[in-house]
Amino acid sequence: MNLEMKQALVQNSTVLDSSPLIREHSALLSIILHLLPGVLTGAVYIALRSPVVLAGYPPHVALVLAIPLTTIPVMLGLLVYLGHKRNGRLSFEGVLLYRERIQLWKYFMYVPLVFVASLAIIGVGNAVLDSVLRTKVFPWMPSLDWDNGGGYTRTLLIISYSLTALFVTIGESIVEELYFRGFLLPSMRYAGRWAVPLHTFLFALYHVWQPWRFVSLAIGMLPIVFTTWRTKNIYVGMIVHILLNSFDVIVGVAFILAMKPG
Repeated sequence: MNLEMKQALVQNSTVLDSSPLIREHSALLSIILHLLPGVLTGAVYIALRSPVVLAGYPPHVALVLAIPLTTIPVMLGLLVYLGHKRNGRLSFEGVLLYRERIQLWKYFMYVPLVFVASLAIIGVGNAVLDSVLRTKVFPWMPSLDWDNGGGYTRTLLIISYSLTALFVTIGESIVEELYFRGFLLPSMRYAGRWAVPLHTFLFALYHVWQPWRFVSLAIGMLPIVFTTWRTKNIYVGMIVHILLNSFDVIVGVAFILAMKPG
């Protein structure tokens, strides 16, 4: 590589790093961008909860509907806007980072390790801490009520968990990884070495509709966030996120299959 090419690469890298669209978030802007989608999603969830219950569906369907109505369009809308502003066209170049390629065998190594670590932490947190916080600290918050024993018909449950699989397991998992780990995490230069734990804490706070899970989520998501930061690759975390979000659907499907006909 000749000297002119090296100078051009350095210049382009400097321009990319100094762009206010990707790596110049202040602490205040970073906090707002982390929490605002959650606040909006939580508000829509609360607004939809009564109509959904009155229609005969489980309460968690209100959150499932809030995701395509709020979460996905807010996050993707901002990414599309910034991409178009930066590139003059529909492109995420320079806006979505941490998309470096890794060898295929590393997926087979990282995904199981990260999945088991996150699942174990979240599972222990749910069993030991979440239920206590739910009943002792946040009894005034409406519960998602992922309860399959509520007398719902097979048809209602099939609709509910089909929507959950589409919008939560797949849609939310992918969009959250793009937005939080591909966009916000690389922009947290102000946090220095504390970027990973701070980002994970803010991601937990983003889930304003279930504050009793803040602690378990903040710790349980650390393996995903650290792996993404270390590998500069969002796709391992995306796969793990999908797997974690599939559990409620798996439980729902198992319950539906065990229901007696009629």
